[in-house]
Amino acid sequence: MKTPFFSIIMPAYKVDQYIAKAIESVLNQSFENFELLIVNDGSPDNSAAIAKDYTTLDPRVKLFNKENGGLSDARNFGIEHAKGSYLYFMDSDDWIETNLLESIYNKIQIHQVDIYIFGYFLDHEDQQGHLLRRQPNVPEEYKFDIGMEKAPKLNSDLMGLLGYAWNKVYSKIFIDYYKLRFDLGISLVEDMLFNARAYQKAHAVVLIEDCFYHYITREVPTLIKSYHKDSFELILAKHYAIKPFLVKWGYGKNKIKQSLANNLVVGIQYCINNLLYYKSELSVAEKKKYINEILQHKETKKYIDHYQPCSTSDQLYKKLIKYRLSSVIMYIKSWKKAA
Repeated sequence: MKTPFFSIIMPAYKVDQYIAKAIESVLNQSFENFELLIVNDGSPDNSAAIAKDYTTLDPRVKLFNKENGGLSDARNFGIEHAKGSYLYFMDSDDWIETNLLESIYNKIQIHQVDIYIFGYFLDHEDQQGHLLRRQPNVPEEYKFDIGMEKAPKLNSDLMGLLGYAWNKVYSKIFIDYYKLRFDLGISLVEDMLFNARAYQKAHAVVLIEDCFYHYITREVPTLIKSYHKDSFELILAKHYAIKPFLVKWGYGKNKIKQSLANNLVVGIQYCINNLLYYKSELSVAEKKKYINEILQHKETKKYIDHYQPCSTSDQLYKKLIKYRLSSVIMYIKSWKKAA
């Protein structure tokens, strides 16, 4: 087998319902010179068995079995074993369009840069897997030589596209040269922490005005979702990681403050929803204490005035955060939960 051009790294853990569709979408690529590295991260279900069947059908599929270490550890394992010139990280419960690799390959022939960023579809499915609605999220076509040209327009849409790992292709030489790896033991903001370091080191990126990835969000009862006890700490880690690359990319101070504020408030909303809606053993008093700690944090106080609300509810939320009205926030959230 000739040296693969792309290495697709697909961690697998508790995805036996979805992994076959993910693998099939890779094997159906119009560009055929790739390897698919499936990293079975100690999955207790049939994911490894399903993946093993594909290794007998196609030599491009390789299965690695390791003890469970989390998504970041599985991706890092894939980086170490990848032989391709370009790396692509794909989740095993999503799927990709057949022209993804071919389109990226064609871009590489025109522009050889460190990172290629493309759009994705946000597919909402019910519990039976039926598509309820599809939302495209796509960047404007742009080649950005960092430090030499004006950076792409900074807004919430761009920040959303910059955050994920699965809508990007990375130069393997670039990843290896700077020894870029995903942070271990993190399950909330690991993509952006990795990308923020990559953006600081990158010399050029290309944004591609097309959607190739289908990110599936499924209806799952809130009560069975896991509560992240360190969610705000992770949101802060993301918050601190973003600023350096925004500065390097040449954005003005006000733009950076607005972007950091918007990301922080969205993160705070996630933390509070995670605390109040997901299963947690904390008492009401403990929950209120945690919310107060979030609202009184120095970064919250520093950036809340720079937050740009997009709706009436956003304006209300800004006031609740600014004036640290934790009791009102808890009342509104409990009312919505009951409704």
